[in-house]
Parts: sequence; C-alpha cells; structure tokens
Amino acid sequence: MKNYILGYYAPSDRLVVTLANEKNRKMLTALLNSYPASMKVKDIASKGKISVKTAYGHGYLRRLVEDGFIRQVEEPEETGGSSKYVIENVNSLLRDRCTIYSLAPGNVEYTEEFKNALNRLKNQSEIKTQFRTLLGFVKNIVESVKESDEKHVKQIAPTKDSDYVCSTCGLNHEARDFIRAVLMYLLDQFELSSDYLEFLREQNYIDKEHFNEYYKLIQENLRKRKSEELLTETQFTRPGMNDEQIVTEAWFKRMSPTTKKTIEKILIAKPEITKEQIMNLIEDKKRKIGKNDLGKDLLTYHGATFLVAEDLGIRDKS
Repeated sequence: MKNYILGYYAPSDRLVVTLANEKNRKMLTALLNSYPASMKVKDIASKGKISVKTAYGHGYLRRLVEDGFIRQVEEPEETGGSSKYVIENVNSLLRDRCTIYSLAPGNVEYTEEFKNALNRLKNQSEIKTQFRTLLGFVKNIVESVKESDEKHVKQIAPTKDSDYVCSTCGLNHEARDFIRAVLMYLLDQFELSSDYLEFLREQNYIDKEHFNEYYKLIQENLRKRKSEELLTETQFTRPGMNDEQIVTEAWFKRMSPTTKKTIEKILIAKPEITKEQIMNLIEDKKRKIGKNDLGKDLLTYHGATFLVAEDLGIRDKS
C-alpha cells in the first residue's frame, strides 16, 4: 500500500504509549505494506523483524487490536493455525459508526465545543459550493496523474483494483488516503500564500515583525518554485530553440503516450503545421468546451487532440 502521509495520529495518552513502542510500530509498518492482504502472526513477526513470542506472547498484537490499529481476521487454514491480522482505520465518513478503530492518516479529532459552534455557523448552501470547488480540484489532480507519462508522477496514483477495497468499510484505503493527502497539501499551500498572510495581518493575528519576516519567506519560496519550473522547461532546450518552442516541448512531455502518438500523426500528415500551433489548437479546443459545474474540464487532452485531428481531416483510430 502506498503511503502518502507520514507518521501516526494519537489523540489520547494511551495511543501515545502504544505508538511509542518501537515493536508496535514495526508490526504496523509490516501490516501497512501488506495491505490489503492480511498476515499471519509469524509473517508479521518476520517482516517486523521481531520474534513470534514478542508479537503474540507478550500481548503486542492484542494491544494493537484493542487500540483499533488492526483487526483479527478469522481465516484459519484447512489444517488449522493461527488467525490473521490486517491493518484497519477509518475516515470521518465512518468515524461515528466505527469508533473502535483508529483514524486514517490525515484525519483528526475535534473538540465538541468546536464542532457544535461550526455546525451552528455554517450555511449548507455555501458549504456545498465549497465542496464542489474541492471536488473539482481533486478530479483535476486525478485526471492529471492519469494522463501523465512521467514515472515519478504515475507512481503516486492509487491502485485501481477491486482487491484493494476494504472488506470492513468497502473503501479503497489507498485511494481514500490519496485524496486526503491531496486536500491537506492544498491546505499547506494555502498557508504559504501571501493572501493568507495578509488575512492574518488584517485580523491582528500576527505581529508586524513576524508578518514582514514571513512575507519575505513566502516571496523567496515563490521565486524558488518559479526557478524550478524554468529549470524543468530548460530540460527540453535544444540549440536554436526559442521560448515558445521550449514551453511547447515541456507541454508535450506532460502528455500521455496516446496523446503524443496522435500529435505525431498530425505532424506527419500536416508538415506545414508546427507543434506550437497544434498545442494552441488543443488548448483552444479544451477552453471552448469548458468545464462542468464541478470545475472539471469536460474534455481531456486526449479527447481534444482527437477532435483537432478530425478538424484537420486526419482519422485517428487509437
């Protein structure tokens, strides 16, 4: 199972004690890496680099079960044998129904006072609008990961396999954690924005000295990101290339193999048309089709490329 959020969450003193034990963490790591498959005690001990006596005889597994980090799976072999265990946790969707299990990565407990106050203040219509915005962002990320042919991008994609669906909650834990990580990372970027810092200043939530210090830090980070983006683009530079060609090559690199294949067909069939012109045609096609109510593009890059090819009289059967 892919891990997107590091560490563990312990909202109680008991869970702090449980997670402070290195043997418990080793067993949890072994079970996490095994997900969605369950594991026998001897396998948990082997991958966790501990003895079976330590794992079972000293009550470590029982403690992890009691604290809701794992659950016992009754899957005895035909010849008998010990039960198996699987890692278990829940998100906010199931928290009220499955209180015996620990919280999934990125999820937290709130005080009752805070929850009650927010529930009285929030406007359902306004909240629903924000949901749509967030969903549009998540869908855009999922689509971008799907269309990318860059290995380091594709490797973060959650596994789309029915075997990855949890037998207890019915959710794909890897996909669930991926979406939570995407939204949490968005929140991190929000807190690194000058708009957020300015809001803190307007509300007197920050003193002048630290406002100036953090503002400079944000600007430095912004310049660094722009520099990294420029470095990425210059990886596609060849002697004699102008700025537009560099941007086009960087754009082409991000396309899926199928989309690249169609673009190359257009270049062969229409040698008078440049790659830059094709890029502009594809972007114009996506822009004209627009987005749906959730903010998601109604047309993928592959779909837009297919339509551009048809407009140019090129039949693409891929």
